[in-house]
Amino acid sequence: MVTQLETWLSLTAYDQPWQEWVRDRLAELTAEAAGSGRPAPDLELAEEAWRWLQETELLAPDLNAVPGGAPVVAEDEGPKVWTPAWQLGLPLGHLAIHLF
Repeated sequence: MVTQLETWLSLTAYDQPWQEWVRDRLAELTAEAAGSGRPAPDLELAEEAWRWLQETELLAPDLNAVPGGAPVVAEDEGPKVWTPAWQLGLPLGHLAIHLF
């Protein structure tokens, strides 16, 4: 179990090739499912969820922005950027693994 946690921590760390890993893993699972000849409803759900996460963007605080000049009075007044949904979940997943 510790090895799996370490793997997940490394995958969810900042600036890791998460998209490549998901694509590779989905391709592996698709090949396995095709070889078995059985339906793979979990795989279908995972593919649909990944498609949704890639295509959906959310307006979120720009964590890379450096505030210049005037202080930000409220959270909603800070700089924002359109961010793919999958990128927002990674820090939360990383935190959840640490807290586990």
